Amino acid sequence: MTTETDLVQISNPLGTVETNISEVRRLLFGDKNVVPTDVEIGLFLKVCSSYGLNPYLKDAHLIKYANHQPAAIVVGKDAYTKKARSLGASWLAGIVVRRGQQIVKEEGALQLPTDELIGGWAAVMTCEGQTFRDVVSIKEYGSHQSTWKSMPATMIRKVALVH
Repeated sequence: MTTETDLVQISNPLGTVETNISEVRRLLFGDKNVVPTDVEIGLFLKVCSSYGLNPYLKDAHLIKYANHQPAAIVVGKDAYTKKARSLGASWLAGIVVRRGQQIVKEEGALQLPTDELIGGWAAVMTCEGQTFRDVVSIKEYGSHQSTWKSMPATMIRKVALVH
């Protein structure tokens, strides 16, 4: 069991970070009303250490919406894109909208005021010449949290790319 002051090392190609439960609570949750438990933060640090994810660079996020609910560990989009880039991959990603009677795939996240956002898309090209494509629905992934409310096109594009 990791205690509040036990140091955990997180190493990746950018370097090594040493941190502990107390520091994560203070730096990532210091002014929040809802804070993960020591066990949740300890598990988060072990996952980050195992996969070389630096929580201070937003490679991974520990998300907790209510004290009576369990925290969730989410790998950040940048962790995936950094890894893909290091392996020689490239990608395109965007949103899918209904524009009048047409379904349109737009690169990026620019949505016209009259567009209805219906999803996101991505194409990842490997250095070996393979292309992996995916399309995701806003209905399946859109949540009612603040970032999804204020930036739904950006969020669904990110989901498609990570998916």
